Amino acid sequence: MGKTEKLITGFVLAVFVPVVFSMFGWWAATLLYMMKSGSLKSAVIFNGAMIGLGAGIIINLLYLSGMVKKLYEINDKLLTLAFLFLSFMVLMFFKGFVLGNILLGSAAGIYYGRRAHFRALSDGALSLESSRVSKFFGIITALAVMFVGFTSEGAATRLKDLLYIATLLLAGGASGIFQYWVSKYSIYSAFNLTGDIS
Repeated sequence: MGKTEKLITGFVLAVFVPVVFSMFGWWAATLLYMMKSGSLKSAVIFNGAMIGLGAGIIINLLYLSGMVKKLYEINDKLLTLAFLFLSFMVLMFFKGFVLGNILLGSAAGIYYGRRAHFRALSDGALSLESSRVSKFFGIITALAVMFVGFTSEGAATRLKDLLYIATLLLAGGASGIFQYWVSKYSIYSAFNLTGDIS
């Protein structure tokens, strides 16, 4: 990894880690508040977000350089869990608007493309890896669209209409296919970046 890419990666992680931990703290505190609303003040949600933010900053101070060096060595199972968690967070943040998931899939595609670059994958291996990853991203995006449709206000009534269900399935499928190609393009674009972005 070249110096420029290390700087870019370090900056992205320096922002990304505290934000993710803040979101996790916010949601954890929200769930706690919902379960014990009679005994907790709403300020616990803000405090949860701040605690998460602080934890993310501390982790950066202690481990940022190590995270940059080992960024492309993360276990696939951990990456899958992280993507699922972030997909849910993004879906809630954008209030059900799927654009956030599309952008997340694109960013994840860039990560996988750079990882494949440093692993020096052959054309055949890259084709298989990009298809596997992009299919997964596409499925998650399709499910996100359908989840929003099935849980939105008034959905219980609209689900009695077969046309609504068909439209929802079509929208989910179309979004998934779009995500697939966007992710695949991101993977190949990141893979083909010249050298190590030195």
